[in-house]
Amino acid sequence: MAIALRISDNTNGNAGVIFYSASLFSKAGTPVALGNVVTMSFFVLGTLLAICIAGRFGRRPIMLWSLAVLNLCLFFMGICMMLKWNNLLLGTMAVYFTFVNIGPCTIAWIYTAEIATKKSISVANTAAWA
Repeated sequence: MAIALRISDNTNGNAGVIFYSASLFSKAGTPVALGNVVTMSFFVLGTLLAICIAGRFGRRPIMLWSLAVLNLCLFFMGICMMLKWNNLLLGTMAVYFTFVNIGPCTIAWIYTAEIATKKSISVANTAAWA
């Protein structure tokens, strides 16, 4: 379970969206520095929301719902890029960055630390990064 969670953390498209965010911001006419500050703000917002709601709603529903929202956001980002809807693309990116931190980027770390031993955590992290 720990390995699956860690792999979901690294295969959700987060790195690709962050990598191309500077070019997406410049295409939309947004200064890259401002876009990066806004992006990191949504990261912090998502992390704080995950910490607040994890005990209330449970880790599994949060993970499943956030992965569903991430898939929809990636789909809409592709549509927005094809149709050159830059403002909608930026809004979708904001939702994506919030939900990636509500689910895979935060819950995977929290839940792995709760269910696994130190040795299995290191195996899960190695498998996720390999």
